[in-house]
Amino acid sequence: MSAPERPAAEAFAFGPFDATADATQIAAFARATGAAGAPFVFPIALMATPAARAAIADMIGPGFLPVHESQSFEAEAPLAPGVYVLAGTARRERAPERLTIEARVTTPPGTTVARLRTALRLFPTGPTP
Repeated sequence: MSAPERPAAEAFAFGPFDATADATQIAAFARATGAAGAPFVFPIALMATPAARAAIADMIGPGFLPVHESQSFEAEAPLAPGVYVLAGTARRERAPERLTIEARVTTPPGTTVARLRTALRLFPTGPTP
């Protein structure tokens, strides 16, 4: 008997994840990117929280190497040191293998600070099922 066929795409909730942007992180990110102040791309660093990284790894699954394909940002308000919430949706596609995340960065009361979209192409690291 053959393995069950995987769906062409699956949708997932992404978050919500609490994320803190502190002044030291923002300054280090600004130095690394050559930006002055809080870089408008800083929200991507909020995806590096342990909970967000674990969720991304779970959605990718074993046996794949994620490679950055694209990203976009829309800033709606200045990013300052503080606590934020990262939440959105993710879509895991099978042909080609890809994970796309669309999320909002909001303040705890719900004011949107930024929107982001990131796509990861997923390359098999061994035989595919």
